[in-house]
This record gives sequence, C-alpha cells and structure tokens, in this order.
Amino acid sequence: MKHEKLLIIIICFVGFLLRIYNIDSVPPSASLDEASIGWNAYSILKTGRDEYGTFLPFVLRAYDDWRPALYAYLVIPFITLFGLDAAAVRLPSVLLSVFTIPAVFLIAKKIRPGSESVAAFLVAISPWSVYLSRLGHEANLGYFLFIWGVYYLLSYLKDIGEKDVMKATILLILSIYGYQSEKVIVPVLCIILLPFVFRHSKKILPAAAVGLLLLIPFMFQVFGGKDLTRFAGTSAFNTDNAIYTSARASYVRARDGGIIFDRLYFSEPATSVRIFMSNYLSHMSPKWLFTGADRESHKVPGMGLLYYWELPFLLIGIYVLLRFEKRIIKVFFFSVILCSIIPAAITTQAPHAMRTYTMMPFLHMLSAYGLAYAYSRLKYKIFFVSVVSVIILQGMYGLYTGYFIRFPNEQSDSFQYALHKAVDFVRSGSYQKVVYDNRDNLYQSYMFYLFGTAYDPVLYQQSGGTVSGGYDKTHTIGNVLFEPVYSAKKPDTLYIVNAGRAIVGNVVAEFRDLDGTVKIHAMSL
Repeated sequence: MKHEKLLIIIICFVGFLLRIYNIDSVPPSASLDEASIGWNAYSILKTGRDEYGTFLPFVLRAYDDWRPALYAYLVIPFITLFGLDAAAVRLPSVLLSVFTIPAVFLIAKKIRPGSESVAAFLVAISPWSVYLSRLGHEANLGYFLFIWGVYYLLSYLKDIGEKDVMKATILLILSIYGYQSEKVIVPVLCIILLPFVFRHSKKILPAAAVGLLLLIPFMFQVFGGKDLTRFAGTSAFNTDNAIYTSARASYVRARDGGIIFDRLYFSEPATSVRIFMSNYLSHMSPKWLFTGADRESHKVPGMGLLYYWELPFLLIGIYVLLRFEKRIIKVFFFSVILCSIIPAAITTQAPHAMRTYTMMPFLHMLSAYGLAYAYSRLKYKIFFVSVVSVIILQGMYGLYTGYFIRFPNEQSDSFQYALHKAVDFVRSGSYQKVVYDNRDNLYQSYMFYLFGTAYDPVLYQQSGGTVSGGYDKTHTIGNVLFEPVYSAKKPDTLYIVNAGRAIVGNVVAEFRDLDGTVKIHAMSL
C-alpha cells in the first residue's frame, strides 16, 4: 500500500510539473475566455457583481454566451493571492487536472487491477490533458467533477454502497454546473445505466432525493432560456447553413422528379441525422486522435490528442475489455466514451477536443489495459519495457518541443498577444482620449482592457457596466471608447487599430505577435 501511494504521488508530481511549468507565459497571454472569467471573478470579489451588475451570478452572460459561473468563483481565491493575471486564472485548472489523476488510477484499478499506474501515468503526460489543463477554462472543472462522480458510480455498480451512490449523484450533478458538455453527457449516461443503478432501488432513494433538489436551479436555468440561447449559437442544426440549403435544393428536385428515395434522403430530419453522424464519427477518426497538423484547435502542434504509439495498445485494450470483463463493466466503460462525443456531435466545429474532454482518460485507460495485457503475454519483458520506455520518452520530448516551444511562438495570435501588448502600452501612457477598434485582432478589446488594466469594477458598474457582450457592440470605459474605427478624426486621440487598415495618421507604436507579425498599430493625427 505504501509503494502504491508513493507511486501515485510521483505520477501526480510529474503531471503537476507538466501543467505548472511556465504557466504564466504558455499559453503566451490570456485568451478571450480567460480574460472574461478573470475579470468577472475580480468584479465579484470586489463588488459581488459581474460586469453586467448581476449579483452573485449563477451563470456568466460574458460575450452573450451564458457560460457556467462556478469556475469563476474558484478563481477568486487565486486572484486574491496572486493578483489579476493569466496565471491566477489558470491555476485552478492546473490543480483540478492533477487531482483527477488519482481518480483515473482508482477507476482503472477497479476495472483491470495491475494497469492503474500505467493509466494514471498516461493521463499525467497526455498531450490532450496537458493542453487543456493549462487553460483557465470551466471545462476542467466539469471534467474534474465528472471523473470523480464516475468513479463513485462505478464503485456503486460494483459494490452496491449507499455512500458511493450519494457521492456519485452529488458530483455528477455538480458537473452539470461546471461545464456545458456535462449537461448532455450526464443525463444520457444515467439513462443508459438506469437498469443497473435500479437493481437496489431502496439504496438510491436518498441519493435520488438529493439529486432532485440539486437539479432545481438547473431546471430554472433551462426553462429560463439561457441554455437554449447558448445552444442556438453553437448548434450544428442551424437550418440556414450551407448543408441544409443544398439539401433543400436537392429535395425540391427530387420532389419535382418524383424520386422517393432522394426525397427521404434530403429531407430536413434525414439531413440532421447525417450531420449528427458525420460529426459524431469524426471523433473516432484515427487521424484526428493520433496525428496532428501544425495548427489545430486544442492540439499540440504536430501531435495527436493521444500518442501515436498508443493506437495498437488501445485496440488490444478494447479486445481485453470485450473479452474478459463482465457485462456491466463493458456497458459502463463504453457508455462513458460514447456519451462523451454527443455534445460535440450536436454543435459546430466538430471534431472538438474540449467538448469531448471527458472521454480522454478512458481512451488512455484502454491503452493501459492493452499495455498491461501485452506485458503479461510476452516472454522478453525487460526488452518490451525498454522499448516502450524509449518510445514514451520520445513522445514526451515531442510534447515539450511542440507545446512549450512551437505552440506559443506559432499561435500567439489565437490568444490575441498583440492586443495585450497594446493594452500595456496604453496603460503606461497618459492619453486624453483612446479609441480601440473592436474587429479582427482587436476582437472583444473592451474585455482585454478591463482585464489588462485590472479596471476598478466599482467605477465600471457606476458608469453602467456592460450592456451587451456582442462583438460588434460599442463600449465606453472612462476615456476609452471601443467601436469600429474607419478613420482618425481627432488630433488629441490615440487610435488602436488593426495593422493594414487604411487609417490616415502617424504610427506611434506597433504591436507584434511572437512570430514577428505586426498585428496592431497605435496611431494619431
């Protein structure tokens, strides 16, 4: 037992190092979401209200995308200790990610004893996990609550413990308040596992009662329309998009030509099903999972979400689970993976690593099961361990160079690095009037200004706060105006504009991304 505890501590320490190293500069600057979460947490700390003046908000309206507020509350103690910066917003995610590693260890041990250390280690060094855990984002909170909830759910299914089902209920419902994806995953997973959960119905009655109470705020949120507003903005089933337009044209031709099959195939319901299946299956693509281009969303440059060498062991792991495990374990394990894809399948930008984050540890567990099984069957064990160790070290070196060196230098534009530098420039000067463009590289510049200057929430709310988070909205903060800029009109005004815009005036300063590209100019007459 002592050796086991020491081993998990070492694995967690490795995971912590990969997640905390240069956390203030990699990613290179606060992202759009991190700036919003950070400043709203700061505002709640100082005034009890968010940027819109809502007292202790249950959800953050943010950029009119209505995100869960729970992560922002976790950020508050870190801002209190370290001040308002990117590192303070990211630290809760780092810690939450590290604290999921023991849960993976315990889940793997319950299913296939002997593979748990490998499973925990693979998650600790996972490119998928390292990338997302270093973002100050609510996805990490939802993932943390979900994984621990799943562990206690598995414990209940195997051991029929009342305490386990109560813990599982509380954690899984709290995960719904953590991140949007869990609002889909948790209900679907519970429906699938319902026959197994109800085998001892008397034991789950207290947990069911607590669960219903915890769901009351969520139901108000759903019927209040905020979740529906969020879904409408990201839905893959927007009938105005090109797929539906093309399908409607084909449907009309089929109807006029009397082609029954084509009428069915190109009907709106059938088109929706095709979109869902295409999005869903894209997350099972080996190319997406195991390889990577120089620039893909939420992926380390040049790497897959999983290490390429995991593929054969993952396939062996699938065989092992299907061949040797009990039915309830098979249903449980693969249900978690398959349910995890649904949120990304019904929204845009599929495949999507963040919206399917909850399946990440289970794929690594499959690889671990495959590795453990291969090790048990091979005669030359030392040779096998040596080869695998070299391959793992090579993969970790690729993770280091891809994430810590290439990623910040090649993708600083994704984090609006130049805009942060422009905010620093304005803050260090003394200007009578400043006008920020709010397009392109200056998208949502008002929030980066609030965040970068740690603007006083009291003053901001006294001036009216935010009216709308829409990207095209005009904002005024003190002597600073945020609106589309087409020309420099006033001689006593500093204009912060996108480089290359046809603005008449003198360039006072220019701001570059880390790759050297000039993105923003400070101009005046």
